[in-house]
Amino acid sequence: MTGMVAVYSFDDVWRVGKFLYYSILALQHRGSEEVRAYTWDGGKVMGVRGELGPRIFRELPGHVGIAAAYPPHVDADRLGGRASLNGVEVAVLIDSEPRGPWAEDLAREIAQSTAQGTLLSALDILERYPRLHAALVLNNRGELLAYRSPRGIRPLAIGGYGFDMVVAASESPGIEVVGAELKRDLRPGEALYVSRYSVRLARCRGACTGALCAMELIYLARPDSLIDGVEVYSFRRELGRILAKNFEHEVDCVVGVPETALPYALGFSEEAGARLELGFVATGARRRSALQLSPLEKIVAIQLKMSPVKSVFRGKRVAVIDDSLVTGSTVKTVVQILRNQVGAKEVHVLIASPPIVGECPYGVLAQKREELLAANLDRETTLRYIEADSLTWIPPKAFAEAAGRFGLSLCARCFGMEKLVGGGA
Repeated sequence: MTGMVAVYSFDDVWRVGKFLYYSILALQHRGSEEVRAYTWDGGKVMGVRGELGPRIFRELPGHVGIAAAYPPHVDADRLGGRASLNGVEVAVLIDSEPRGPWAEDLAREIAQSTAQGTLLSALDILERYPRLHAALVLNNRGELLAYRSPRGIRPLAIGGYGFDMVVAASESPGIEVVGAELKRDLRPGEALYVSRYSVRLARCRGACTGALCAMELIYLARPDSLIDGVEVYSFRRELGRILAKNFEHEVDCVVGVPETALPYALGFSEEAGARLELGFVATGARRRSALQLSPLEKIVAIQLKMSPVKSVFRGKRVAVIDDSLVTGSTVKTVVQILRNQVGAKEVHVLIASPPIVGECPYGVLAQKREELLAANLDRETTLRYIEADSLTWIPPKAFAEAAGRFGLSLCARCFGMEKLVGGGA
């Protein structure tokens, strides 16, 4: 997973470094381990890399720029690079599958193919790589290209700052945090081209499948994001209501695992009439535990984001809602904490997605099938493993129906389901 931002100012008095920084800061849930950024100052392309922070962006002059932040398990050297050929310098930042192309190779190809034309011709090159999710391309002629692949697995939003600036970002908060106005998401197979004298949209020539990753709406995106016209918060709240309709036990209160599961808990509370409580307090910067590969890193991430408010749980029958169940380590740790350290009377686990039973074919979740709890254990064995009093998933059919009501076209292969089409892009 990668957080990506592009900013194009039409006035060279602007320095876009600070805009890139704040936009990437709004997307740090998508990656914050390493940041790469490139800017153009009217002459050459400059680049920096390092840890997420204001320092590296202060070093960047220029009124046009692109930036990306990566999570710890990806190879940042593969996802960002530049090349020069025949006086054309190109910088490329990408989001792709683990076996996708190298950004430096793409930069070399694009520099060669655009020597006699505009950066729009790079669209044909990008389309040749099916494992590529999204790309930002900048050259020393002051041209910018923001590209979303025909499969549409990852979102890419576009917006503007009056007539002064064009902004693109992986999610809408990356645009809105700098005061720009969100226009819409790029459609699958669509690209935004910007130069000093032109702003235009272009389409790939091939077929566009247009199936957004279901985990974007369930887990990856911020709740205040608008993705393909759908408010993530509203979708998650609806899934919480569906969970309540499929829950058969009495509880004293409901809590959501921070931070993603809070809208689910709110929807559940409204539907079931159960008291909503703030059950956990996070420590330090947010870490995405499902994206950590090392068992130790996962445990540390879980402990940091879930310090329990003891009075909420002590002697209570509690419904604990999480967004998904991948390896089961988060849920098992939570149940053990509530039983052994806090003294909860009953712990009922509810998962706001169908069981994850298949490997992600696009590398969104890196776990192999043998690591997926629901793919290897039946329901009763899973319940014994996590040590909960009950376990409730959203039924696949109910999830598909909810996607349809929101007009979503989703890839749900990890749930063992075909593409869900509900009238989306």
